Amino acid sequence: MMLGTDDARCNVVSVNLGVREDGGYRAVGRVSVARKSQQAPVGEVALTPGEYHLVSYLCHRHQSLAVMAERTGYQTFAKSYGAFTLQAGEVVNLGFLRATHVREKAAFPAIALTVELAVSDWPLKDLKRFEQERPTLYAGMKTRLLTLAER
Repeated sequence: MMLGTDDARCNVVSVNLGVREDGGYRAVGRVSVARKSQQAPVGEVALTPGEYHLVSYLCHRHQSLAVMAERTGYQTFAKSYGAFTLQAGEVVNLGFLRATHVREKAAFPAIALTVELAVSDWPLKDLKRFEQERPTLYAGMKTRLLTLAER
């Protein structure tokens, strides 16, 4: 998954992935991308086959954290912002998830964000770069874009 944001203050962009559990979602993995890295802004996570949901978006800043999530407890969430399925043995390109920060509200322990999400395929230059950097993964990769939830 490629991650991007319009907020230049984000040093690292992350999303938590979760599975359905007890009427909500339980986080089972995180994808993070350092924005100043020399590599393509692509995060990877190994998951077992199943249905997964994007349950939070995090913008790690120099001395703060800004988050879009509806937490119900430790690693549990009420809302899914998008979903995808994964079959056994698949390497899936979920696309380029772009976050546009719409509103911030000071909160503790993190800044509460309202974010507009959009998904598209990777830009061609980034696909070519990823192919050069990770040829084995690229060779077996399928593109199946993340499906965003209705707003």
